[in-house]
Amino acid sequence: MSVRVMSMVWEASPSKGAARLVLLALADAAADTGEVGGRLVSQEMLAWRCRLSRRAVQRALDRLEAEGELRRIVHGDGRTPSRYQLCVGGAAR
Repeated sequence: MSVRVMSMVWEASPSKGAARLVLLALADAAADTGEVGGRLVSQEMLAWRCRLSRRAVQRALDRLEAEGELRRIVHGDGRTPSRYQLCVGGAAR
């Protein structure tokens, strides 16, 4: 858990609604560098943590990526979750 990255999301992210909730869930699981991956960020786990449908999580991830707040480093293959780089505020880009 990175309090530093979560603080950056709270202070610098213009995201709203479901996208903001998903971004905060990712930040909660991120390293201080902003990199996040593993079981805690599978779409199923994000859906459960955010109380959203899996499709709503997918839309939020796509929106965050399109807005430049998130970058997929490795795309998951269905068995393993994707890895992400949070690009909010001072997080590594």
